[in-house]
Amino acid sequence: MAPSAAPAGSTRLKRSAIALLVIVLASIGVLVVRATIAVETARQEVEDALTSLVGVPVRLTGSPTVRLLPWPSVRFEHVAVERGDGGPPLARMDGLDVRLDVAALLLGRLRPEELRMIRPDIRVESAGRRPSVVDFVAVATAWKPVTVSIEKGRVTFAAPDGDEHFETVDARLSWPRLSANLLLRAGLRWRGEAIGLDLEAPSPERLLAGEEGSTSLRLTSAPLRLSLSGEGGLIAPTRFEGSADIEIIDAQRFARWTGRPRTPDLLAGRIRLDGPLSMDARGVTMPNVRVDLAGNRAGGALTLRWDGSRPRLSGTVAFDELDFTGDRRRPYGRGWRDLAIDRASQTRDFDLRLSAPRIRLPGLTLDRVAASLHVSEGRLAAEIGNAELFGKPISATLRGTLVATGLEARLRLGGDDLPFADIADLVEAPGVEAGRASVVFEGDARCATLGACLAAVDGRLRLEARAARVTGSSPFADMSRFRPIVPQANGGTVTSLWDTVTLDMRLQGPRATVDRAEILGQNARFLFAGKGDLASGALDLIGHAFFPAHRPDVARSGTTEVSVPMRIGGTLQRPEAMARDAAPTTGGQTQPPAVPQ
Repeated sequence: MAPSAAPAGSTRLKRSAIALLVIVLASIGVLVVRATIAVETARQEVEDALTSLVGVPVRLTGSPTVRLLPWPSVRFEHVAVERGDGGPPLARMDGLDVRLDVAALLLGRLRPEELRMIRPDIRVESAGRRPSVVDFVAVATAWKPVTVSIEKGRVTFAAPDGDEHFETVDARLSWPRLSANLLLRAGLRWRGEAIGLDLEAPSPERLLAGEEGSTSLRLTSAPLRLSLSGEGGLIAPTRFEGSADIEIIDAQRFARWTGRPRTPDLLAGRIRLDGPLSMDARGVTMPNVRVDLAGNRAGGALTLRWDGSRPRLSGTVAFDELDFTGDRRRPYGRGWRDLAIDRASQTRDFDLRLSAPRIRLPGLTLDRVAASLHVSEGRLAAEIGNAELFGKPISATLRGTLVATGLEARLRLGGDDLPFADIADLVEAPGVEAGRASVVFEGDARCATLGACLAAVDGRLRLEARAARVTGSSPFADMSRFRPIVPQANGGTVTSLWDTVTLDMRLQGPRATVDRAEILGQNARFLFAGKGDLASGALDLIGHAFFPAHRPDVARSGTTEVSVPMRIGGTLQRPEAMARDAAPTTGGQTQPPAVPQ
């Protein structure tokens, strides 16, 4: 016989009784919990939590309200977080929700589990120096497990050199218990750029106990991307071993955003560093770093130290190739001319070495380059110790001192057995087909910016060429057929062979003073002096052409040569012979230069 079903009315009665019992128990629980939440005690607990976070005693003001649903909490309206010593308020906010720890509440204790700040305006005063590990340890020692979230906040870091404002901050710092990892997730705007930040670090308690743990950091923004991960600790010793990936996506936007470098358009293209990383209290090292400068890739080792009187960057970088011939591969922008070079602007020391099998510049290629840069205590030394130009070795050195007004330096460069035709192509002088040349330049520079240094170089250049062959319509063609006092170019294409070509000149920026230009051949020689302009190529040279006399009478004339006065004007690309007393045709001077003897 089947059992009979319970009446429907009896079932409904049991459910109603259970529901009524739950409501009664909940009401009793609410009354008990409400009776155990003392507002002033909650205020004191919040003040203690904030004091442990900021490191100074604080006092909390605002109108409190106890809430039990959906979670036991206390809300403070129109809040001010004031310093216990009576200084200016640390923060003001529309509201502060304090979520309470239920487990602690059931045991009769009040413990804030989460502090939720609504539209806070927080101000952090800086001591005027970079916080050290000791400063961080002193603050972290007093931290208590708590979760802090910020909704639509504003944070200001006040420093002697200006305030930094972080707007529309949405952040959550979670540290639920002593053994748990610390997690930070944040989104904000700084100087007009949106930033995303993710950080996971070991418990401060574990770190302060001398333990190590995994740490990861990721920062994303339009101009910059940064990723860091590894293992490390804070106590005995402070260390971190891991990897880093840093990419400046838009160099000019990054400079405008951060103020580094100070010249916003100094850099161009993407810049990336990635590889293993080792850090301690003295600095950071990337022993096997990969470098990418606007597509120019390299490998090497870099170290940044900050334990001395000035930060110091040192290392060695070997490039596959450096190509500066186009905008796509060029890592520097138009602002390189405005780069300041003085003692105040150089806040870091450098000890860097660079090598590349090939460096491509506009109109010029250097092979097998090994260079170095050393800046320390106001002294600067830059050197190309080894390089090849047109397959021949060259060298260059710069030694100087950084003073308040800029750089005072001595420059020397030179090369031997260089192809004369390739040197002529550099200055766009036509017609040179062969010859070997030696070039030496020594000069001084006094300037405040890099562009001014190039324009302010003052020195002497000496060029000696041997076995030169020149073909083309030129005033230096075969002059033996000319007998007029003022010869003219014959207009034909003539090949001339010269035993030696010697040039002694002084360079003052783009201006050139030719002290002596001498061309020696078997049947003629030329000797000139004058001026020129490297920017426009303008020439103004005065001198003589010398030819063997057909019937030399040394007793009468004292020489076996015939001297023909000449003046060369026009440009380096199109030199023109003219009357000696004629004004130069292009950009020269109106007064004739002195004639060498």
